[in-house]
Amino acid sequence: MDLKFWQKNKESFLKTVIIAVVFGFLAGIVGQMVARVYLDPYNLALNYGLDDEKIYPRIDELKKFSGSEYDEIIGEVAENSAKSIARLYYKKNASEDILKTLYSDADFAGNAFILTTDGWMISVSELLSKEKREIVVAVDGKIYKTEKKIVDPVTGLAFFKINGTGFSTMALGDIYESGVGQTVLAVNSYGNTVLTHIENLNYHTEIDIKSSDKYYDEILLKDGLSSRYAGSVLVNYSGEIIGVVSSGKDIKTAIPVNNFKRIIPLVLRQEKLTRPILGLDYIDLAEKEGYGQSRGAFVYKDPVRGTPAASAGIKKGDLISKVDGINVDKNSSLNQLILQNNPKDRVELTLNRDGREMVVEVVLGEGK
Repeated sequence: MDLKFWQKNKESFLKTVIIAVVFGFLAGIVGQMVARVYLDPYNLALNYGLDDEKIYPRIDELKKFSGSEYDEIIGEVAENSAKSIARLYYKKNASEDILKTLYSDADFAGNAFILTTDGWMISVSELLSKEKREIVVAVDGKIYKTEKKIVDPVTGLAFFKINGTGFSTMALGDIYESGVGQTVLAVNSYGNTVLTHIENLNYHTEIDIKSSDKYYDEILLKDGLSSRYAGSVLVNYSGEIIGVVSSGKDIKTAIPVNNFKRIIPLVLRQEKLTRPILGLDYIDLAEKEGYGQSRGAFVYKDPVRGTPAASAGIKKGDLISKVDGINVDKNSSLNQLILQNNPKDRVELTLNRDGREMVVEVVLGEGK
């Protein structure tokens, strides 16, 4: 009976076995593929038994994928940066009650970053004059008086000094090495850190008439910062300062480091501040449409008598296209190209007047 049953159904049994083997084989392949994709994306299992040089690069990639390496960098940069940021307080009056002489969050006025080991600092000038109250500085729990305050009206920053030595400092970066979308850290004197992104490196409210002797561009941040970050710093992943956070409540702008880095040696050597002066009011054609071209600085009115621009013969209606051979455009505005010089420097302006191109040499003046 069994033999007859086998002979009658052996063909069906063989088909069943073959199908089972095929499906088992396919299931094994699919399972291996799934495991490779989801459980071993860097093929670590395939490296077993090979030399270490082939294993370690895979492990490094997995570490970066997990984000742990970036977390370590951010933590280290934030910790080191906080050591170089001082806290500003409104000065308290003398009192026999010790509690009334101690400082707390209620007395907070802002932040400043330490520029030199002997106590020179930089902050937003508004923080030092707000409410017309005297400001003191806290570093490592000790309170210092401010000295030698020098305000830069071109950037809205203030240089000042405290009497001490051995302070921690930070390196200054270059905003032009940063890019839109780049992640940066805002770090304050409390050690708080916010990760945000750069939305615009040349942000400013719309201005019809610009001065050749003033900065307008700021760094625009994606996320607003609280007033606890006013006067603190924007730092890149290398631990370099690329900007000083503006003042306010929901702060989304910072002053680029390149706007003040050039004048630092002058402040430290002479303890005074001077800026180059050209003396022009102009329309930035890179920000306007309808003139027929998208770059250059259109001189809006005749310069005031006695200014370097007037002495060089520049007139209303002139179109300045270059400064020392560098194009005046959306990446390099006239004011930026002028302010990167020193007082008494000679610069060449290429301009168009009534269809004729000419080059004019100007000796820059000195302003405060």
